[in-house]
Amino acid sequence: MMALGFADGVDWLIAGIKKADSLDPDKVKVGLETVNFVSRIWGPIKLGGMPRYGIAHILQSPIAITQIKNCENVGLALAPGEEGGPPPERKK
Repeated sequence: MMALGFADGVDWLIAGIKKADSLDPDKVKVGLETVNFVSRIWGPIKLGGMPRYGIAHILQSPIAITQIKNCENVGLALAPGEEGGPPPERKK
């Protein structure tokens, strides 16, 4: 299932190019940062990280969580990709 998720990268790049209406890398970067992309596997995906890092280049997608018992999948959930808060204060 993980390999299927990597196919989204090409679709997302195409969506960013279309949003930018250009092949200029700087314009495509802005397009990728602002496009509303829905993965065929994970659902809504976006770039986040602005509050923590000052730049929105952290991929935020749902994370699959599963439990295996006796070689059988007994549960699957998708945890949403969420924006993290500011970094904790460093101790001096």
